[in-house]
Amino acid sequence: MFLRKFRRKLNLKVKSRKNRQVFARVVVITFLLALLSYFLYWVFLKSTFFSIDKISYIGGNEGQDTSLFFKEQLFGKNLIIINSSDISDRAASNFPVIERAVIEKKFPKSIIISITERTPLAIISAKNGNFVVDKNGQVFCEAGESLILPKVVFEDNLSIGDFVNAEKIMARISLLSALKEKNIPVSEVSVVESSISALIKNGPSAIFEIDADFIELVSLLKQILLKYKIEGKDLRKVDLRFQNPVVSF
Repeated sequence: MFLRKFRRKLNLKVKSRKNRQVFARVVVITFLLALLSYFLYWVFLKSTFFSIDKISYIGGNEGQDTSLFFKEQLFGKNLIIINSSDISDRAASNFPVIERAVIEKKFPKSIIISITERTPLAIISAKNGNFVVDKNGQVFCEAGESLILPKVVFEDNLSIGDFVNAEKIMARISLLSALKEKNIPVSEVSVVESSISALIKNGPSAIFEIDADFIELVSLLKQILLKYKIEGKDLRKVDLRFQNPVVSF
């Protein structure tokens, strides 16, 4: 019986010693993990090792305002934690001329920004001024006097950042292209509901359905203009929305 009690006490001492050892290991491991976490936190987030100090551009024409925007958003910031997608979206929102901006991180502290600018498609002559649009109908800047592009009329006010109906814009451009192919000079093109009208320089206005085959109809228009020019008649309007074009004097 004495031996049994002795063994029991001995087992309790052994267990107690093991528990203390386990506890000590847990404390040491916890301390080391905390120390490592603090070290990583300081190195990656608080130190200047990953602070952006160089911004390079590819493509586009980074103007002063654009360059200043990216500098404010990126320079001196931590390369690891910046949200590239969010900054790209805000750049496109603040500068409509930018179609896409891709921000590439170059460790440890450099940024490369690839800028794709919108391609001008036409000048939109709105009630409140002339604006430039791209293939998607995005109004992205005012049209300077020296800019030479097909000009179309928009019967409303516009502002930079607006979207116009790209399908109608493309219809006008397609018509202008077909007229140019046949050497028919046009001063402006306008859309009213489902019809599109071209004002021929020193000549009549020509009206088409907006979804018409412009190449075929412009060839017909060329014949009509030539016919009445030979006859010495001044046309006021040629309506090509019908199977048999209607002419007005």
